[in-house]
Amino acid sequence: MQRLAAELGVPEPLRVHNGDMVQLYPGPAQVLETVPSGRLYLDGEIFTQSDALAVRERRKLSHNGVVFVSIPLDGANRLCGRIEVQMRGIPEHDGDMDLVNWALDAAERALPSSGKVTPARAEEEVGQFIRRELGQRWGKKPMVVVSFVHV
Repeated sequence: MQRLAAELGVPEPLRVHNGDMVQLYPGPAQVLETVPSGRLYLDGEIFTQSDALAVRERRKLSHNGVVFVSIPLDGANRLCGRIEVQMRGIPEHDGDMDLVNWALDAAERALPSSGKVTPARAEEEVGQFIRRELGQRWGKKPMVVVSFVHV
């Protein structure tokens, strides 16, 4: 780089790195300070870093899909209705059992047999169970969002 600068007649070559703020005038060129740098994305009207949580989640969703599980509970945190499942971005193959029914069954099997549900624990267990089972069937682990409806 120094040789190229000399060949081009640059009087004061300066080696800089991404994020270096350079003063070119007045006086000799110099690095003033280092500032945040990196890739930025325009998300609607907002600039965000390429490693921002929202960008990482969108990338994961686009590759792995998402499963939404809604579990109805009564006042005593017992299952009191039909579990609802919705899937987005997950393919169905001919010959496979209906994946929504399969996920319903998987969610029910992941809940405690006593019927009393601890929401935080159930959220983790249902999510892990569905991710693991779909990972074995499909080769990808989707994001699983478990919510509880108190009836």
